[in-house]
Amino acid sequence: MEKESLGDLTSRFYHLLTELGNYGVVTTPAAVVTKFVDALPPQWNSFLEILKYNGVLATTNINDFIKLLENKDQEETLKAKRVPVPQNPDMYYGTSSTSARPVSHAPLQTAFVTSTDLYGNPIQVPVKPAPTTDLYGNPLQPVPQQQTQRSTLATDLYGNPLSKTSML
Repeated sequence: MEKESLGDLTSRFYHLLTELGNYGVVTTPAAVVTKFVDALPPQWNSFLEILKYNGVLATTNINDFIKLLENKDQEETLKAKRVPVPQNPDMYYGTSSTSARPVSHAPLQTAFVTSTDLYGNPIQVPVKPAPTTDLYGNPLQPVPQQQTQRSTLATDLYGNPLSKTSML
């Protein structure tokens, strides 16, 4: 029937199954599902193909099959009710949709330091500015530096002073 909802089709099909039972007609569960599939409108074809491919269609009974269809129908109804959010091209291109001229922005400036790679070739490495906030967005407080006297004594790898005999 034209423009028949899934609920109306299900009610009509259950009524026909009851009438068949009243007249003593015996059918297999697979035949009942197949007949219901044949009665579905073409909008269900892609979903039915997925169920056939997964093997669900051959192994389910009519009650479980109708629950699958009702869930899919409810999902499609919810999708249709969603309001589409229009994309803002200004966010990507920096131009207004009403004017074709680009918006001027401050030029991007990056500082580079020349260094060398493992093979001694000169490379430019970008310099990152020191962070001004911590991980939580709180401003960083400057850490007071303690002045220490530099020792002119030679030290070993562990910071221990070297004796004059070990320096020779």
